[in-house]
Amino acid sequence: MAADNWREYVAERTLEEKYLFRFQADMSLDFLAFESNYRSLKTALSGTQIIISYLDGQNSGITNNLLVDEFTNAAMTGSTFSSYLSNKTTYNEMLSTGTLNLIENFELRSEINNYYAASDRIIERRSQLTNQVWIKYRQLTGVNSGVYVNRGERPNEEASNRLLLELKNNDFLIQDFRLLQANISNFMIMMPEFFALSESVQMKISEEISNT
Repeated sequence: MAADNWREYVAERTLEEKYLFRFQADMSLDFLAFESNYRSLKTALSGTQIIISYLDGQNSGITNNLLVDEFTNAAMTGSTFSSYLSNKTTYNEMLSTGTLNLIENFELRSEINNYYAASDRIIERRSQLTNQVWIKYRQLTGVNSGVYVNRGERPNEEASNRLLLELKNNDFLIQDFRLLQANISNFMIMMPEFFALSESVQMKISEEISNT
């Protein structure tokens, strides 16, 4: 009986280690995705300020090409291209099979739960960046919600001219850009704490793997 219990224990620890390696891989990819999204939003935030400055009449040195580029960058924050940020395959598998308790370290198990709860909150807030700027951009350029325009890729000349006319003639557009700017700023405030949590959990997983 003791031998059977020992074999069962060893099998569980082996499975635990495999799951920890999978968590480590998932979270590493998550970190890269969140970090890339964060950098894109920083670019968009800078772009919204350029647009707002132009709409406020401070248009010295702001070219038409720059306006179109920054309108595009700002609008892309509301598209669906970055809705995927977190890989929860391993976590969901363990929840559905009831195997999360294989992770013996209670503190680490709690940290993993906290990590995925935090990532869900981040993704929910990120999805709320769908905005009037993106809606207006779609109307003017014909870009569909599922299409990603690469950063640095300018719309065609006809669409660009429509964007420029909108910027010059729509007095209410500045309100949409100010709201977008505020929403991006509020979202980005959350990110440093999440990055710190991610790094902490990954470090604890590495330590746990080393101890198994």
